[in-house]
Amino acid sequence: MVVDGTEVDVTENKLTDKITSLRLIATDFERRVTGWRQTDKGGKWIYTGDVLVGSSTASRLTGILQSFCNEINLISENDNNELAWQQYKNMNAMLSSTLMDIYCEEQYNTVAILFSNALNRILRVIGTSKGMFKNYFRKETEEEIKPQF
Repeated sequence: MVVDGTEVDVTENKLTDKITSLRLIATDFERRVTGWRQTDKGGKWIYTGDVLVGSSTASRLTGILQSFCNEINLISENDNNELAWQQYKNMNAMLSSTLMDIYCEEQYNTVAILFSNALNRILRVIGTSKGMFKNYFRKETEEEIKPQF
């Protein structure tokens, strides 16, 4: 498929890779706030013990991020304005979740920045890929509608 003069491979495996990448952003966030750090090479994680939030808060915050990582979000009809409202609401939910966490008192700003960065990366992928996936799925639908002689 060609998008804006550039050939883009949108095979089933590539779609899976995109979704997996989104889920990795959420997983990486959870690792960071629960005391893990990537090694210099970036391929492995080591436990540092520098926990930023408790496990239940980490799970809740990661769940918020994971909710955006579902495949349907890449083809949903939500425009960028709606994505911005979702981002705002989820940032408020994140801030509320961390207020009651005793582990988070000293690291509140750090957790907010890590969460915001992860959410921004996920929503940016969703917002910019909508056109590509919309064209991809529209093409399949048009082919199914064509009369077969």
